[in-house]
Amino acid sequence: MYKKIWIIVISAILILTFSGCAPSKPDVRQSTVWKLQAPWWLITGKTSPEGFREFRKTLGESLGDNGSLLGGVAGHFLVERVEKHLKSIRRSDTIFLILPEVKEFEVLKELLKKYPELFPLSCDKLNELSSDISPLIYFAYDIQAEKLRGVVVADKVDISLAKLLVEKELPLDTLLQYKDGQLKEIKKK
Repeated sequence: MYKKIWIIVISAILILTFSGCAPSKPDVRQSTVWKLQAPWWLITGKTSPEGFREFRKTLGESLGDNGSLLGGVAGHFLVERVEKHLKSIRRSDTIFLILPEVKEFEVLKELLKKYPELFPLSCDKLNELSSDISPLIYFAYDIQAEKLRGVVVADKVDISLAKLLVEKELPLDTLLQYKDGQLKEIKKK
């Protein structure tokens, strides 16, 4: 008797799944764009880019204050602070705001060594690119967490950049430069 019930239940599930009646989740791996959304985290190194407070405030006003800021520390202390909030950070879109200086990439190395999934590009790649391009912006999609992982390498960030990041769909896995109020793709050499 129970065997027949299970066969009927399994058959119904298979029929619904293959008939298109079952709700389907969009395959974000195929997506080339993503929109920044809450919850979110901004993570900085020892020193933050100029204007980061206004940048954060604008994100909060646009996305809701379901966001957090972490930074002002380096190396092991940054790792400890991230670990304290790791569960929340993994469940959130994240943007690393870092200065285009080698010492700032060094500040992040310990964190990135331990949690590489939080960061979209290696420190070496960022160091190589940021010497020519500033501000440099890069976003990738963390498939496991289903969240956006981004980095903004700049001496200064502003309100217009924050608005652009929350209002527009962002191209993924694309090097971008913020110039004249627009994101422009950087062609790889």
